[in-house]
Amino acid sequence: MSEPKRLHPIVIVLTIGKRIKDFIFTFIALFFIWNKGEGGKLLLFGASAIAIIGIILVSILSWLRYTYRLE
Repeated sequence: MSEPKRLHPIVIVLTIGKRIKDFIFTFIALFFIWNKGEGGKLLLFGASAIAIIGIILVSILSWLRYTYRLE
């Protein structure tokens, strides 16, 4: 049996890109919904920042969690 291995760390960047691509339509919809006045822009920026930070954290944690073995 072999020891548990992880995928290459570039998988984190690829996963972040894939998840942002999946959420791009949500970001566009929120842009048109909340783009009314100064408060809407701040809310849009805050929600986008929280979503991107969440995507980055989930991508890193999923990379850390996923291991495989060759038998």
